This record gives sequence, structure tokens and C-alpha cells, in this order.
Amino acid sequence: MKKIILSLLVYSVLASCKTDEVRIGECEDMVRSFISNAYVTNRNTIFDIYPLFTDIQPYNKIGDIVIETSSISSDKSVTIICHESGRDEKKLLFELEYRNGKYIISQSKGLSIYCDSRLFSYCKRIGCLDDGAYDIQVSSVCADKQGEYERLVQKIKNEIESGFEIESHTLEVRSMYGFSKYVSGSISMKNNSRFSIPSRVYDIYIVYMDSNHNVILRKKILFDNYESILYGGIKTSSIYSETNVGSASRVNVELKLTSTDFIEDIIANYVEGENCFQTNL
Repeated sequence: MKKIILSLLVYSVLASCKTDEVRIGECEDMVRSFISNAYVTNRNTIFDIYPLFTDIQPYNKIGDIVIETSSISSDKSVTIICHESGRDEKKLLFELEYRNGKYIISQSKGLSIYCDSRLFSYCKRIGCLDDGAYDIQVSSVCADKQGEYERLVQKIKNEIESGFEIESHTLEVRSMYGFSKYVSGSISMKNNSRFSIPSRVYDIYIVYMDSNHNVILRKKILFDNYESILYGGIKTSSIYSETNVGSASRVNVELKLTSTDFIEDIIANYVEGENCFQTNL
């Protein structure tokens, strides 16, 4: 029994006598092991190294890392700053603490998949997060705010689409060979929303109706989305429809967005807010 106690004391003394360089080296190896196991989703190992990693889902899978700096504090906790190999701008931070006879990762930055998202920018700009936020907080806040963010994207999309209207037109219904009727002329349309619409993210449809507003024909204007439409701006298109429009006597236009990426860019760059609420969009 005395030998066992003595052996434990010797091990404890030896462990406490590790140099800072040795401790840092062990922590760097641990971070590398975590990255490689996280890449293949080896859950048992990654949760053993980083117990709170269960709260960081989903996460970025990193192929390899380049360690930039490692430092150790007076309480023997270790901080490692690194970047993804081949992506110097993709910074990662790991904080490791010595608990129960071994080091574990206690905090991190840059692993949460939300860190590279417009949603993250949204949360920062309205005061939910700051640049110093750790992955656990980023994951929690962004997951909580995702529905609100998506509703804001949809709100702006609806505003843009519903604010696109006919300004004027010279369309005329003409007869062809005394039987079918076709439409020709030009139509000017106005973007009445607060937002400019980039090129190639929209389609425009001409809707032909009878006197009772029944739709006779709804037709997309082809090859007509190669220019942006400024807010308050006018877009004029030439129209020639070979399709029989029958008794059409009314016309309307519809703009349908085919991508909302530019809306998400607007939100990420221009949203304002405080106390975790947006105030300007």
C-alpha cells in the first residue's frame, strides 16, 4: 500500500514538473488530434478532447491546421491560435485547461459553421454577438435567430416583388391573318421598393387578362434580366408575343426573384439594431 501511495506521489510530482514547453507541445498535439478526428466525425475522441463540443453543431470540418502561436498562462492554461492550411484568413483559437490530470479543450473560436455566415454578421450588427464570441455562444445565438433572419429575408423579397409595377406602356393587340391576336409594343416598369435589384437574379412575367381580370396568358420575358434595376428606377422592355392572346384587354407585370443572396448581403452589411433587435429593415 505504501508503494502504491509512493508511486502516485512520484507521478504527481513528475507531472507537476513538466516544463511549459512540454505542456504546450502536448496541447498542440491534442488540438491536431481533435481536428483530424472532427474531420471524420469520430465522436468518442472529439468529445473526450473537447467535452462541450456537443454544443457546437453544426461545425466546420477542417482538413489540416498551421499553428501560428501558442502561449501558457500562470494557471497552466494554454491558448493556441492557428489557421486552416491553405486559408490564412480562416483563423481558429483553442483554449485548453488542465483538469483531472489531463488537458482538455475548454473553448474555441472559428469552428461553428455560423462563423462564416451572413447570419453571424446579422447577429453581430444587431448586438447579439461581438467579435470575441466563442463558438458555443455563436452556435446558440445564431440557431436562436435563424428563423427571425429568414423571415426578414422573405419580408424584403416580398417588398421587392410586390413593389415592381407598370409605369407606362404602348402595347397593342393586333390581329394576324384575321384569326389569332398578338401583342407588340414596349412596357416601362418601375422598382418602387427601397432596394436595387442586381442583374440575373430576377425574371419578369407579362400577364395578359380579360376585362374581368381573368388571366389569359402569363409569359416570361426572355433574355431580359441582364441589367440591374435601381431602387426607384425604370426598366423598359420591348414586347412581341406570337402567342394568341385572344380577348386580352388588360396587362400586368410580375417580378420574381430567382436568388436572395443579394438580400442576405444587404442584411449582413447594412442592418442596424441594438439589444438583439433589428431596427431599420
